[in-house]
Amino acid sequence: MTHENYFNEALAAVTQITGVPEAAILHSNIRRHADARYVLVCALSRIMTDAEIGSFLSRTSQGVGFIRRSTRSSRMVDFNLKEVCKRLESVFSHL
Repeated sequence: MTHENYFNEALAAVTQITGVPEAAILHSNIRRHADARYVLVCALSRIMTDAEIGSFLSRTSQGVGFIRRSTRSSRMVDFNLKEVCKRLESVFSHL
């Protein structure tokens, strides 16, 4: 499984679970969209480096690290992250 496939699956999962469109996750700075981007980055960071994630998000590894380290203390963000991780584990469990 390539990182591109993993990124696409993660992006689709975040889009479906959060209800935020892909373009908004990648480019918008509205709080809800930034929270969805945080969920995406955290889910991807389990298998990819910041530099690899950055290549898909058009951000530097430092920018990805900033997103990953930012504090998102919201029950909804925590719930969404758990749901995305569960979905990705079920999709990639056969690997």
